Amino acid sequence: MTTTLDQLRRLSPILEPGQDGFADYLNDRSVWTAPAAPLAVALPESTAQVAALVTWCAEHKVPVIPRGTGTGVSGGSTARAGSIVLSVERMDQILQIDPAARQVRVQPGLINADLRRAVEPMGLFYPPDPASMAESSIGGNIATNAGGLFCLKYGVTRDYVISLEVVIGTGEVLRLRRPVPKDVMGYDLASLIVGSEGTLGVVTEATLRLIPLPSDPVATVMGRFDAMEPVGRAIEDLFRAGLDPIALEFVDPVFMDAVARYNQEPPNRARTSVLIAQIAMTHPLDDPANQGRATEAVFRQAGARTVEWSASAAEADRLMADRRLCFTALSAEGPTVSEDVSVPRTELGRLLVAIERVAAQHDLVIATMGHAGDGNLHPCIPIPPGPDGDARAQAAFDAIMAEALALGGSVTGEHGVGLLKAEAMSQALGLTQMVLHRSIKQAFDPAGILNPGKVLL
Repeated sequence: MTTTLDQLRRLSPILEPGQDGFADYLNDRSVWTAPAAPLAVALPESTAQVAALVTWCAEHKVPVIPRGTGTGVSGGSTARAGSIVLSVERMDQILQIDPAARQVRVQPGLINADLRRAVEPMGLFYPPDPASMAESSIGGNIATNAGGLFCLKYGVTRDYVISLEVVIGTGEVLRLRRPVPKDVMGYDLASLIVGSEGTLGVVTEATLRLIPLPSDPVATVMGRFDAMEPVGRAIEDLFRAGLDPIALEFVDPVFMDAVARYNQEPPNRARTSVLIAQIAMTHPLDDPANQGRATEAVFRQAGARTVEWSASAAEADRLMADRRLCFTALSAEGPTVSEDVSVPRTELGRLLVAIERVAAQHDLVIATMGHAGDGNLHPCIPIPPGPDGDARAQAAFDAIMAEALALGGSVTGEHGVGLLKAEAMSQALGLTQMVLHRSIKQAFDPAGILNPGKVLL
């Protein structure tokens, strides 16, 4: 062991078992994903150090567990026995901003919100905004193809990746795609890396697309609903009417109460669910006020109990900040498993009703929130006390995934597969697709050292 650690120290800064902070790198925020002790936590500060580490691990058949900031909830960065946890947190620099090309080149440890703040004074905007944007890293966002509250209008992480520098499982450093407007040489290997959860390579640099900074939201409309059916109806009718919000978010009463307790505010005594539509002027000829009034009419016609407009930009920001707090607020009260299922938007109402049915069948409280505009919901299950609490929660977790698949959807929209959903993904995709996945994995990682056991069983 001492010889191994001596070798690793020559390749990169490391944390050894027993050192302060070592345990902080063993898991993400998921439940049911018990970590095992790695050989060490590596904290490389350059691409060369990442390449040296991966090369050494390939030669010695040591698993590598790539890690951003550990905000995932699917077990994607859970450590395994005898592995090296490779954290990119020290590689956190903005290397170049090119306002003319609307591009930025960054290291993977850069925090999402820090990137957004850095480019906004130049009139530029980086749109992907997961709820964890204040903590999550660009590398982690790329690993899971993170979305966020505004991906309805602007798209997800994959839509903003221009090129990547990646260390694959042999230790080789590859530049995938070129930072030019058009590049169609060969297969799009960069897109394979996005969403691969560290199983194909370790991202060491990314060139990302920026867009002009949108105006502040000028209309934020919140409808309160007494039942799930009218929520689904409002969502369908909104898009059928040709409206184009930048965000359309859903929060149920359980989450609203949890956020109120977290903020030490009065509870939601009406027990209503809310839809929050946010509209911004993205073109000089847009009329957001008209869209806001039309949104209000749709909500009322669908059956909303009340409809409110934000009185100010500060109030609109508060509403969206509370939405981002949902999982943090609920998980602060006890162990909580976060689902992440996605269905066609037209099936969202049926999924909401199905989640209520699953909760009743398993005698559970299930809190649901998510991105109503693109059909991506996050039902969250507080694990009840008692000897059968985990089993009931697991059964509900599996049942919700089955309901999403039956409605033509996916078992994950943005959180990734990790450990928690590998079996479900295998069943959903079938043998032929899984064989193709394994063939791709073999090509990028012939020794099988990159995040083994994640995504692919």
